[in-house]
Amino acid sequence: MREPHSFDLVFQGPPRSPVWLLAGPDPMAAFLNGWGSSLLVAAPRTIEFAGFTNAQGRLSFSRAMPPLGAGVDGMPFFLQAYALDFDFHGPIAGKLRRNGPRVLGSGSMLVVLDAAF
Repeated sequence: MREPHSFDLVFQGPPRSPVWLLAGPDPMAAFLNGWGSSLLVAAPRTIEFAGFTNAQGRLSFSRAMPPLGAGVDGMPFFLQAYALDFDFHGPIAGKLRRNGPRVLGSGSMLVVLDAAF
């Protein structure tokens, strides 16, 4: 992808659940026992709220890529989504389910090139 274009991502997860996007310049692989999955984006990383999945568990997300900066020809970004299962109907409506699923998505890499390329 070239700066300053936008990128589109589609997430699939638990219905009506909040989704966050982790992004960082370096990959890693650290198994998180409580999540039953691996964290794939190393620190320093940003965490951005992407939105809520719909009733079918789908969310489309679009963001503009900021400029890379003077003298930077290109840069990789490593991405991973995660979602938490919230209870929207019942005695704990609007709260995180105590034993609800926490879902770490698979990793992705986005390579951003300077607009000159």
